[in-house]
Amino acid sequence: MKRVLVLHGFRPLLRIFLIRTSLLLLILPWIAGSGCSAGGSDADGPEAKPSVSSEGATIPVPAGAAATASFPASPLHQWQALFQDSPAELRWISGTPQWLQENVVTTVDWSPGGRKVLSGGKDGLVHVWDVDKRRELLRWTKHRGHVLAARFSPDGIWVASGGADGRLMVWNADSGELRWSVAAHGDRVPALAWGPNGKEIVTGGDDGSVRTWQASDGQRLSNVEGAGSGVTALAISPVGKAVAAGFQDGSAKLWPEGATEKNSSAGPMELSGHWDRVNAVLFTPDGKRVITGSGDGSVKLWDAWTGSELQTWNPQSGSVEAAVLSPDGQLLLTAHSDGTLESWSMARGERQALLKGHSGDANAVVFSPDGTKALSGGWDRTLRIWDVKTGQEASGTGHRGSIEAAALSTDGTFAATAAKDETLILWNVQDGAQIKKIAIAGVSGKVLAFSGDGAQVAVGGFKGRLAFLNVNRGDKKSAADTGSWTLAAIWRGEGWSAVDSDGAFWPRLLENESPSTEIAARGLQAAAFSSNGKWMAGIDAAGLLVRQQVAKTEIEDRIQTGWSDVKALAISADGARLFVGTDGGSLTVWSFRKKKELWRVQVDSGGVRALSLGGDSIAAAGYGGIVEILSAKTGERRARFDLRSVSDAATSISLDLQGKLLLLGTDGSMTALIELPQGVAGP
Repeated sequence: MKRVLVLHGFRPLLRIFLIRTSLLLLILPWIAGSGCSAGGSDADGPEAKPSVSSEGATIPVPAGAAATASFPASPLHQWQALFQDSPAELRWISGTPQWLQENVVTTVDWSPGGRKVLSGGKDGLVHVWDVDKRRELLRWTKHRGHVLAARFSPDGIWVASGGADGRLMVWNADSGELRWSVAAHGDRVPALAWGPNGKEIVTGGDDGSVRTWQASDGQRLSNVEGAGSGVTALAISPVGKAVAAGFQDGSAKLWPEGATEKNSSAGPMELSGHWDRVNAVLFTPDGKRVITGSGDGSVKLWDAWTGSELQTWNPQSGSVEAAVLSPDGQLLLTAHSDGTLESWSMARGERQALLKGHSGDANAVVFSPDGTKALSGGWDRTLRIWDVKTGQEASGTGHRGSIEAAALSTDGTFAATAAKDETLILWNVQDGAQIKKIAIAGVSGKVLAFSGDGAQVAVGGFKGRLAFLNVNRGDKKSAADTGSWTLAAIWRGEGWSAVDSDGAFWPRLLENESPSTEIAARGLQAAAFSSNGKWMAGIDAAGLLVRQQVAKTEIEDRIQTGWSDVKALAISADGARLFVGTDGGSLTVWSFRKKKELWRVQVDSGGVRALSLGGDSIAAAGYGGIVEILSAKTGERRARFDLRSVSDAATSISLDLQGKLLLLGTDGSMTALIELPQGVAGP
């Protein structure tokens, strides 16, 4: 039977639709302003029911791609921000031992399975990260105001988070789906802990109360009012039901029988000894001892049965902002206001190591489930992973210094980065996995290039030395010494060619031949080869521009441009156009055929540091942290990356020959590979 639309019923339906639409438009601003979901309640009485909140948004990040939404982008997402139409796809970010956030880290936790970590910050966000791949899996945005505490459940399925909005929320650690939300305290919720069985959650509020909640539905089970001046830290014994809390006035309390019992008559024991706020409270694994850390700079050990003080340690790093015990109870790690962490032997009561890394307060710290690593977060907006044995940052797959050069192989299979730490890393472009990390002592990489077949890579720069390495084996094939800084290098079928800062052209470095051409008697400040190796151009400090065909010995062009402080050059494959990046931040395109400037754009006021041609696009990286991709023909802007919240500068850049992949390196030792969409990659 055919479906027939009866047109005479259209007007009444239209009238109803318009009325409902008008009402919806009237109430939407009120709903957005109130932040309350339908049926929600902020009642805080003994019988208050949990209200499921719809505020905020949860953005799962699919594997191999960055989330794209209208929320404020974190630095991980700012790599792909500000495109004209569709965003780029962030394939991977690595090369750094820490994650970065856009605001102060206030809380961290490690999942029981060891595969994930979470962090919360003053921006109101909770991030869930993949430990192995160092990428964001999920972002939770439902809190209004600072996230003060967030913890995985004992089975790792759920996360409980408390914030400055006074709410306690429980949500799924994989999907971000909200299980329930309650107005837990009349003020902020700076402390929470899961019971060992995962059935209860205990919270401490700025209102001084300690409350227990049923984890399944958010029903309140118990309440201890007026416990102190404002709860700052909270812990539940791994055995039994004892609860310990620290307070703003420097006091600490211990409920041996538990504050988790409804109508509990057991009064707390006073743990008196600190004179400043207690920022950390924890039980030893056997539940027999309690540890407190304070803003007064001391750490104290207490008997959980009697409440008597057993020992005091005085770290040398100022206020104790957080503390955590290793799973076996043998090692204590304290985080301090000067950005350091200190590890302590519980058996001997002695300091084992001083861990330096954070540039501001270290606010939060947690051990991995196997006890081999620790995660810390702080005011410098970073999360850092530490190797517990060595006391050093677990560098994982990354560099430890500023990335000085980056390159993509001709076929787009490999990527390479070289850094100030005198290491070179080869990456697999398809999955972002590290192939090999190679020490290149004495070779500080300002120049990096693949051979045409991708079998070799040349790295060099300062000190006049170049190393040539086998990509597959990752070992050094040979080396050469030009005697001065190498400005550019390229594979020319039978060997490597290079140009140095003395203005010398080296045709075959593998054979260690002498330079065949002296391009400029006064030396060069920048030089470049075309991607096919047929053309070379250089410029000296006085603005003298020279160009020659690599196969020939004579200079084809000598042009006095008047340009000064040139930091980067790129030349088209046909040798017709030269792209010039200056210290003043401009990108200029010069036509050798027309003998004139074609166009000029301002890229970064901090100065243009690196250029790369790919397809019909030119990519420019700036000292001020701006990266732009433009049409190489017209100068039309196709994409812009603002890296300033991640790093001070983009130090290196490489487009593949088709202009579809962009490799970035920064002075923050971060590497990103971005797949560009059609509109950015060119027609």
